[in-house]
Amino acid sequence: MPDHPTPNWQPIGLLTFIAALSDEQLAHARDQHAVLSNVRDGPPVLDDATVARVIALYQSERELLPVQKEQLARWRRLSLTAAQAKELDRLERQTQAIETLIGDILALAEELKRGTVETVLAKSDAELGREALRRPIRESDMKAARELLSPDQLDAAIRIDAKMKILLAQGGDEIAILARMTEHMDDFKRLIDAAPRDGLDLLLTRFPGFFMYARLLEYFAEGIAAGEIEVPAAH
Repeated sequence: MPDHPTPNWQPIGLLTFIAALSDEQLAHARDQHAVLSNVRDGPPVLDDATVARVIALYQSERELLPVQKEQLARWRRLSLTAAQAKELDRLERQTQAIETLIGDILALAEELKRGTVETVLAKSDAELGREALRRPIRESDMKAARELLSPDQLDAAIRIDAKMKILLAQGGDEIAILARMTEHMDDFKRLIDAAPRDGLDLLLTRFPGFFMYARLLEYFAEGIAAGEIEVPAAH
């Protein structure tokens, strides 16, 4: 037995082990946050059970955070080497980062819970359409659009999207809506002809008013080609 034992050696010896667990916890939380963020920006792919498991897991992790903080606080009261104190500083900052991430993950999961596969399938097409039209364009989608489209192209797409949302909210039949969108026909054609494929895909999947206008034009073009819709007589 050493003449001068270090009374704090055993608990501090756990620091490396706890640090490894904390690093792994942070990495998993970052991965989970990225996955949920990507899912939120796309069509529904998660089911009720998956979202419930995520919520249960991270609620449990959040409940354990006070225990982790208390353990770090106990170590803080011990006699530490400079290296141990530096590692403890890192772990305290990391625990705070984990706590923030867990809060964000739970908020995302609660949001996604309202749009799981089962929830969406239970809604009518009309309900889904109204929700899409009321939803503001996400800043992440705007940022992506700015990278793929020229300022003029994006401006035209935004005007088409906004006008269609207004007209659809006001109601009216397809012919009346199409007639009131005549002023945007040239802008739409220039977009279709000149915008990159990725840019058009983004507009059609993230700008619901723009998508509805494209779908309305497609519907009339198919009807005219099939002889089901008469071409309006020129005056």
